[in-house]
Amino acid sequence: MFVKNQTARVITINVKGEKPCRTLPGNHPPVEISEKAAKTEFAKDCFKRGWLSLVNLESTDDDGDKPKTEKEQLTEDLEVLGVEVKKSWAIPKLKEERGVALETLTGELTELGVEVDADWSITQMQEELQKALDAE
Repeated sequence: MFVKNQTARVITINVKGEKPCRTLPGNHPPVEISEKAAKTEFAKDCFKRGWLSLVNLESTDDDGDKPKTEKEQLTEDLEVLGVEVKKSWAIPKLKEERGVALETLTGELTELGVEVDADWSITQMQEELQKALDAE
């Protein structure tokens, strides 16, 4: 897994038997860390606080060359869901708001008699909602 340092200081994750993993702050490329490193209490705390974010290397921005951070992906998801995102929101708040928005969307689909598939993307859910509304 790849992570990006969202702070203004170096974060080092130490795991016994492994080389220390240093993540540099600022505009540096994502760093690969082991599953074992990601499961340390220190790393979990860094993720929770928004100091480290997971990077989806398959997802790219509009330029097509820079991977999105977890925070960028969550922000994009919320915008697609119609939620006004505040720049001050950290990853835990973004996840909370995304959960609320997805629950609302799922509830709307259910009320319209649409059986929601757990594998649907946000876009698929919105398309199904539009189909159900058009059918009424």
